[in-house]
Amino acid sequence: MNQNKWQYETVDRVIIGLDWTQLKYAMMEHERGEILLRKEISWDTDQMRKFFHGPVRAFILEELRKTGLLMTADQLKDDFKLMYGPKVSRKNLSGQMVEEPKSTSDYTFDDYLEFLNSINLWCVQNLGFEYPAAEKVE
Repeated sequence: MNQNKWQYETVDRVIIGLDWTQLKYAMMEHERGEILLRKEISWDTDQMRKFFHGPVRAFILEELRKTGLLMTADQLKDDFKLMYGPKVSRKNLSGQMVEEPKSTSDYTFDDYLEFLNSINLWCVQNLGFEYPAAEKVE
């Protein structure tokens, strides 16, 4: 999925710092699309990790339980890491290069942001709604 991200701010109800032409061209790359706006998250990676390991996982596990699918928090984390997490390469015992999921404790800010956005999109597509808003989490 091709995603684009633009930051902007508003001052006295005037939008500042958004390249409208770039936005228009990105929109024309798709036959159909959506524009999702959210408040900018200004967290550090530790807060993002706590958000994922706490309320996001708890919310998703509860919603999955309602459908009859039972899994542990670690299983859910591992599944999401396999699906959406960044990968690292290493040599195995045979000397072949293999890719495996990067530890969430080693994620950069951008890694976590992309990871959380992908999980939120998964929630929308598979559960029908987003996980709890970041602003509601301490």
